[in-house]
Amino acid sequence: MKTSPKEALIVILDLRQKWEASCPETPFFGHTLEQFKAGIQPSLDARAALEALDQQRKVLLERRHTADQASLFLVKSVVNAIKGDPTQGEDGELYGALGYVRSSMRVNGRSRARANGHTQTPPAAPAGDAPPKAHEEVTTDRAA
Repeated sequence: MKTSPKEALIVILDLRQKWEASCPETPFFGHTLEQFKAGIQPSLDARAALEALDQQRKVLLERRHTADQASLFLVKSVVNAIKGDPTQGEDGELYGALGYVRSSMRVNGRSRARANGHTQTPPAAPAGDAPPKAHEEVTTDRAA
């Protein structure tokens, strides 16, 4: 049966606490209480080091989030400056290279972006022939 690290810590600390409370002078398995404490110390040290790393990770994640917010604001500002630049603008090569649709590439009318990245254009209505409605009878030219 495998013991999780959390369960192992509970077992280790429980034995230490009860040994200290009951009979601290009695040796078991050839170990005194002090030798036992020295033997379990590497396990406790490793847990303390992991806890310190977890705290560092949380601090670094927060620092990254703050830095990303500042970076994204800067990116947005630079893109807006590119759009407003008379030599580049919304039709410039750099604006298109950044993944934006250049104004000369836009089609008149509204298009909707799909999940696959392609645009959806409204279907052209047939000239004069409207599709039959649900309540109308559909007839064919073939004789039955």
